[in-house]
Amino acid sequence: MNVVLKDQALLNHVHQSLAVLAEVTDPRDLDAEAFYRLVLTARGVAVARPYNLARFAEQQQDKTPVGEVCPG
Repeated sequence: MNVVLKDQALLNHVHQSLAVLAEVTDPRDLDAEAFYRLVLTARGVAVARPYNLARFAEQQQDKTPVGEVCPG
């Protein structure tokens, strides 16, 4: 499997999982081990191939609807 595609799949999983965790209202319901694994996954890509992380971030920024962009 192409490394870029593998990194994109990993980062998509991290992004989707963090979106789900962001909806949790009670901090006691958070799975700390799952969060830690997500951080390690993103860190692994960032350390090994930072250009893939940058490319993924740019793609996600382009996908953000205009109404969700914070002024600033």
